[in-house]
Amino acid sequence: MQKQQSDVFLRTKKLSALPLAVTLCGVIALTFMAFWVVLQLEKSNRKKEFKLQASNAELSIQRALDRNIESIESIVALYNASETVERQEFQKFVEVRLLENSAIKALEWIPRIPSTERETYEQAARQEGFPNFQITERNLQGQIVRASQRLEYFPIYYIEPFQGNEPALGFDLASNPARLKAMNQARDQNQAIATAPIDLVQETLKGKKGILIFLPIFRQDQPINSIPARRQNLEGFTLSIFLIEDLMNRILDGTLPKGFEFYLLDQSLPQSEQLLYAASSTQKKTSGNFKGDIASTLQKGIYYTTTLDIAERKWLLIAKPNADSIVHQSSGLQWLVLASGGVVMLGSMANSLAQALERRQAASTLKKSEARFRALVTSAPVGIYQTSFQGECEFVNARWQAMTGLTIDEAMGTGWSHVLHPEDRERIWSEWSQATESGIEFESEYRFLTPQKKVVWVYGRAISLRDDAGTVTGYLGIVTDISDRKRAEEELQQLNQELSRSNQELGQFAYVASHDLQEPLRKIKSFTELLVKRYPEQGDEKAERYMNHIMDGTHRMQLLIRDLLTYSRAGRAELNIQTTDLNEILEGVKSDLAHIIAEREVQIDAQLLPTLSIDPSQMRQLFQNLISNAIKYCQADIPKVLIRVVQSEAFWTFTVQDNGIGIDPKYADRIFVIFQRLHNREAYSGTGIGLAVCKKIIERHGGKIWLDPSSQTGSTFMFTLPSKGQIQQQVKDGG
Repeated sequence: MQKQQSDVFLRTKKLSALPLAVTLCGVIALTFMAFWVVLQLEKSNRKKEFKLQASNAELSIQRALDRNIESIESIVALYNASETVERQEFQKFVEVRLLENSAIKALEWIPRIPSTERETYEQAARQEGFPNFQITERNLQGQIVRASQRLEYFPIYYIEPFQGNEPALGFDLASNPARLKAMNQARDQNQAIATAPIDLVQETLKGKKGILIFLPIFRQDQPINSIPARRQNLEGFTLSIFLIEDLMNRILDGTLPKGFEFYLLDQSLPQSEQLLYAASSTQKKTSGNFKGDIASTLQKGIYYTTTLDIAERKWLLIAKPNADSIVHQSSGLQWLVLASGGVVMLGSMANSLAQALERRQAASTLKKSEARFRALVTSAPVGIYQTSFQGECEFVNARWQAMTGLTIDEAMGTGWSHVLHPEDRERIWSEWSQATESGIEFESEYRFLTPQKKVVWVYGRAISLRDDAGTVTGYLGIVTDISDRKRAEEELQQLNQELSRSNQELGQFAYVASHDLQEPLRKIKSFTELLVKRYPEQGDEKAERYMNHIMDGTHRMQLLIRDLLTYSRAGRAELNIQTTDLNEILEGVKSDLAHIIAEREVQIDAQLLPTLSIDPSQMRQLFQNLISNAIKYCQADIPKVLIRVVQSEAFWTFTVQDNGIGIDPKYADRIFVIFQRLHNREAYSGTGIGLAVCKKIIERHGGKIWLDPSSQTGSTFMFTLPSKGQIQQQVKDGG
C-alpha cells in the first residue's frame, strides 16, 4: 500500500514539473532565437551603414572626375565661341577652373601644327616671352631634345599653371605612342578620352603617374559627321592632367569614413599595373602586394564595389572594412537580449525592458542614418526632389526651392507642377508618363516659371524607387540650373542669324552694285574707242598711250564686274535641281573648251561619273572652272587632267588632278577667297574668282571642296556631293 502511494507521488511530482520544464525550454529557445535574430539584424544594419558610407564616397569621387571633364569641355566652348584665343585670354579663363578644381595639375591647349608652319609657331611663342621655345620630344635616353622632322606636331602651346610645368611647354605629345593613341581615339570619336597612367614630363612630378584627358577641338563651321571629316578638320586638343593619388587624397582627406580601405583598379591594364590607388582611414598608402587577380582577391568577405566612368575608361572602385570599421563593432545588444532571456523566466517586466532597449537602439541608428542622408541632400548643389508613384511631391531640398521660388509646403502634392513653364508643361507631362509607363529613366530639359516671373532653364533626371518586391513606390530626381548655357546658345543662334542676314544683304549689294557699274563703264569704253577712230593720225603718242591705258583699265574692270556678277549669281540664284548625268555635263564642258583643248592637245581621263540630283548649269560651271585652271596653269607640253569619283555611305567624293605648276599647301584656304591671286596678271590672266565660285557652288549643294595637300605633282582638288535625298533636303531647307 505504501509502495503504491509512493509511486503515485512520484508520478504526480513529474507531471507538475513537466509544464515548468516545457516553459523553461520554451523561454530558453526563444531567448537564443532572439539572440540570433538581433545578432543578424545588427550585422545587417552595420553592413548597410558601411555600404551607404561607401556609396557617398563613390559619389564624391565621381563628381571630382566629372569636374575634370567639365573643365576641358568649358575650354572647348571657349574656342568654339571665339575666332582666336590668345595666351593671356586662355590663362585668365583657366585660372577659375584651376581654383574650382585644385586636383587638376595642368590645363593645356595642344594645336595641330603642320611641319610647314612649325617655324611660324615657334617664332610666335618666342615673341610672346618664351625666347627658348621650340617643339621638343624625348630621345631614347629620356632627354628632352628638339623634335625631329615629321608631317605634323601636337605640342603643348598653352599651359596653366605655368610655374612648375615649364619643361612641358613645347613638348610634342604625338611623339609618345600612348599619348598619340589617346589623341587619335578622341579625334575619331569626338569625345573625351583618358590615358592609362603615364610618366609626366614635368620635373616636379617626376616618378609619379598621371592621367591625361584629351578632348578634340575642330575648325568652326566645318563638317565633323564622319571620321575622315574629323581628321581633316581637327584644329587641336584641350588637355587636363591630374594625379590619381593626389585626386583621391584630396577627395578622401578629412572625409574618409573611419574603418575604410579604398582600392582603385584599371582592369584593362596588365596585372602588375592594375592597382591605381590604395588607402585606408589609418594609412594613406598600402603595400598593394597581391598575388594573382587583384580584383578577385579584394572582392571577398564584406566589400562594396562599383565602376567609375572617366573619359571612356572604366575604373573599378572597391571599398572594404578594416579592423576599425563599424562592420566589426558591436553594441552588445545581442548579449543583452541573451541576459534578458534569463530575466524573462522571473517575469515579463524584464522582457519588456529588453524589447524597449532594442527599439530605442534601432530608432537611434535609423535617426542617425536619416540625419546623414538629409545633410547630404540639403547641402547638394543641385535641386533634389522625391515624388510618390502618382507624381505627388513628398520632398524637395533647399536648392530646388531656391530655383523655383516655392517653399516646401507650396511644393507638396501637385504644387510643384505649378512652376512648370506653360509652354513646356504638356511636353514634360507626356515625357514623364512615357518614362513611368515604360520603366525607363526620365531625362529632359525644360523651364521653371517662378512666382516672381523668372524663367529658369533646368536639366532634369529622375529614377524610380522600388520596394523589396521590385514594385515602383515613387521617384527620386535632380534638376540642374542650365540657364547660363541656354542664354549662351540663344546669343549664338542670334549671332548666326545676323551673320546670315548680313551675308544675304552683302550678296544683294554686290549684285546690284556690279550691275549698275556696267553702264558707265560701257560709256567710257565707247567714247574712248570713238576718240581712237576719229583722231587716228594726230601723232600724239602720249595721248594714244593714255587712251590705251583707259581701254585696258575699262576692259579689266568689266572682267572684274562680270566675275563679281557670276559669283553673286552663284550664291543668290535659286537652285534648279534636276536628275543629271554628270558624264553629259563633262562632255558639254569639253565642247565649250574644244578650241583650247585641241590647241594644247589636252588629255582628259575621266572615270564613269554618277547621275545625281544637281543644278546642271552650276555643275557645268564648276567643272569648266576646274578644267580651265588645270590647262591655264600647266607649263607641260601636254596638259593632263585626271577625274575620279568614289562613293561612301553618304557622299560622292570627286578628285580633279592635273600636272600643272601646283599650289603651295599654305595657300590652301586663300585660293578659295574671291579675287585672291597667287600670280601677277602678266604671268597668268584672270581675276582670281574661279575657285571662289566653285566653293560657293559646292557649299550650296551641301558638300565641301578643298586642295589635297598630299599631291606630289600638279594640283589635286577634291569635293563632295551628298546623295540625292540629302541634296534635295538641303535645298528644301533653304538652298
